[in-house]
Amino acid sequence: LSYIPGTLGGYQFKMTAAEGANATLHHNATGTSDNYILMLKNLYNTTIEGLHFHTQNPAFGSAIALGSYNDQVLIRGNSFNTNAINPTSNNVSAIYGYSVQNRSLRVEDNTIHGLAYGVYLYGNSNSTGYEIKGNSITNAHTGIHLNQLSTVDVFSNEISARDRGLHLQSINTARIRGNQMVTSGGNYVLYHNASAPTTGTQEIYNNYLRGVSNQDILFLSRVQNAKIYHNTIINESSFAASRGLNQMGQNPGLDFRNNIVMANGGIAARFYSTADITALAANIYRSASGVPVMLDTTPINDLASYQSTFGDMSSMYTDPLLEDASFVLQIGSPAINAGVTLAEVPFDINGTLRELPDIGCYEFIILHLDSPQNVRFITVEGGLQLTWDPVPGADLYTIYFA
Repeated sequence: LSYIPGTLGGYQFKMTAAEGANATLHHNATGTSDNYILMLKNLYNTTIEGLHFHTQNPAFGSAIALGSYNDQVLIRGNSFNTNAINPTSNNVSAIYGYSVQNRSLRVEDNTIHGLAYGVYLYGNSNSTGYEIKGNSITNAHTGIHLNQLSTVDVFSNEISARDRGLHLQSINTARIRGNQMVTSGGNYVLYHNASAPTTGTQEIYNNYLRGVSNQDILFLSRVQNAKIYHNTIINESSFAASRGLNQMGQNPGLDFRNNIVMANGGIAARFYSTADITALAANIYRSASGVPVMLDTTPINDLASYQSTFGDMSSMYTDPLLEDASFVLQIGSPAINAGVTLAEVPFDINGTLRELPDIGCYEFIILHLDSPQNVRFITVEGGLQLTWDPVPGADLYTIYFA
């Protein structure tokens, strides 16, 4: 699909299924030269919506390929699957582009299952305005891989992967917000690296990041001015060198607040240097059998040593008390109402208002409170006292009388 007359002048072109139809596009590629079902090239003001893509060659199974320059392209509400079984090559990608320049590319509300990469995009410094939002990517090798792009916005995606959830390489400005990413193995859940230090702002807010990783759940290297707020970061690996957060070198301007960082057998959080840190507050660090915090190669095993090293008096070394299956906060969690107010994050990952902010990506919510039981009067000195059994989750009671 190439240039469509009139779209440069503001007309919109949409490729979609007929109303009520189930449109499936499939192709059995023979190699790299025809490794796509749909090629998008030199397009403007174009939408690809409501189609089903099925790739048939397990070795060359990409669905949508981005050719040379595209501008204002929206890929929305499509579904993708493949004949391949647990592929690992980027030759099997739902949406693929290599060494191409695109502007204002939006990938929204797609369902992607079984392909090696949900989204694989490699551009250049002129590739800007990328928005990847609300996609469901399951059983991938890597959910989203973005390389050499100027600005990206990745938010509200649900990703389950075997190796990496989100891989960012040399992204100058990134906004990573409200994603749920879980990996079953591999190296990283969120990998953010640059060949030269970035100069734009990096916002990593309200993400749920969990995996079994022998390396890191959240990895940062040469990423400057990173604001990392209200994330829940969990490494379930028993490997002693595994980490929840690994902040490598050349990361000046790090602002790390209101995060839960947990490890099973490894290190909850590793910071490279105190000189890189602009703000550090209201985090919970927990390692079941390893090290809560490490500064470069020095373990900091107790809270008093942490406070004297970093000057942060509001963070905690404690169990955040998360529910086993959902990892939301339990009743009585020390994270409840323990965060600092951050204007940049007024809502949690589910859109719940943060009035007294909790630590982590989830605000604590009691959906239903039981009625007080065993309501009774007891005799006290000078009269009677109304009392009842405590209701779990209740911190305020209203008594009506006439």
